[in-house]
Amino acid sequence: TAKVGELQSGKDEVFLDLFPVTIGKQILDKAKAIHSRTYIINRFGSVLFSTDKSIDREKILSFPIMKYFVNNPIASGQTEIEDEHGNIIYAFFKEIPGTNLTLFSEVTRAMALAPVKQAENQYWIVLLVAIVFAGLIVQVPLAYIRNPLARLIAQTQRLSLGDFSIRSVSSGFGEVRILSESFGTMAVSLAERDRKIQILLVESQKKARLEKEMLIAKGIQENLLPEKNLPTESNVEVFTSYLPADEVAGDWYYFHYNPILGETLIVISDVSGHGAGSSMFTGIIAEIFEDLLERNMETGFPLVEFADIINRRLLKFGRGAWHSTLAVVKIKRDSDMVEYLNAGHTPLILKMPGAETKLIKLPSNPLGLDAKNDSQIKTISFVSGSIGLLYTDGLVEAKNSRNSAYGTKRLFNTIKLMKQSQCKRVVESVINSWRGHVGPTPQNDDICLIGFKKVG
Repeated sequence: TAKVGELQSGKDEVFLDLFPVTIGKQILDKAKAIHSRTYIINRFGSVLFSTDKSIDREKILSFPIMKYFVNNPIASGQTEIEDEHGNIIYAFFKEIPGTNLTLFSEVTRAMALAPVKQAENQYWIVLLVAIVFAGLIVQVPLAYIRNPLARLIAQTQRLSLGDFSIRSVSSGFGEVRILSESFGTMAVSLAERDRKIQILLVESQKKARLEKEMLIAKGIQENLLPEKNLPTESNVEVFTSYLPADEVAGDWYYFHYNPILGETLIVISDVSGHGAGSSMFTGIIAEIFEDLLERNMETGFPLVEFADIINRRLLKFGRGAWHSTLAVVKIKRDSDMVEYLNAGHTPLILKMPGAETKLIKLPSNPLGLDAKNDSQIKTISFVSGSIGLLYTDGLVEAKNSRNSAYGTKRLFNTIKLMKQSQCKRVVESVINSWRGHVGPTPQNDDICLIGFKKVG
């Protein structure tokens, strides 16, 4: 019991009973455990308890936490401040209810965050151990992935250098095994593709060589055709259209004027097939024609002999596999009649000045099929202004996408409906009519047209 004081109002003495409490030891032990500075003061500023023996009334008033407590009228609080030494601390205060006591506690930030730091360190240690352990565990299955992939990389490098002989052995598991098997399949496919490419290269070289030779043959065949039109004195106007299906053709035509006899020859032939083989026989026919022409300049061109010689040559060199149709028109300058020879060829179409159109048919067999030449010769009227058209069967046999042939009837009607005109106009109209019928369908046979007109 402590004596507090006496009152001046009387003689009685007043005493205040105080009971000891063990809170000091509890606070002291807790503060030591967390390395904090803890103290208790009353509302008069007296230090009743402190873990730091150096704290007194004067000193405590300079503490930042005390200034914060005085400036903020709150019963409890916490804040982060600098202590008197400039260190960052976490400070707490709380007024104890029912008393005039206030509890203060200060702890450094490092000590306050020590459990967090410790937990963080433990986390990183556990994470590092887990990573190392996982790495060790994963190494075993990785070996089944890494080793096959390493082999595939090496094989890929060999493959990129053109070594298609490699074969991949299936290894690993799951997708790695599927990849390994797919690589083996790919290597086999590449080897087969490379083999085909080599074959294509050889074939391409052969094709290029053949194309070069075909171009040479085309140039030679073009030399077999007339170089210029007929002279004006022949009284005959000629216009042609020549459409080979390949580089070289089996169709051939020629026209020539003999000034000695005033005789014009117009000849057309169609060797079976088209291409290189046919073009060789057109060369033979052209040479026979030229030879007879030179030898008969003063006597006149022998139509029957011409057909006979061609028939014999085709039988000898074609041996039944090749044949040719032939048509020849011989026009005299001062005559209104012409000689017309036909050996299995398509009919001659004549358009007369009076708008009459005729189809001249002479039934006969192609040359080269039989030792006997049954070609037919006919003399027909061909007055001034008349137009004639010779053509090969590639024109009338051409089909469109509906498998419909152009046909002789359509050709005949095209010419019949035309007004009397130049032979150039006639030929161009026929070609336009033919193109309109076949459309985009590819041409599969040679086409040759010769339009001729008596102009004097």
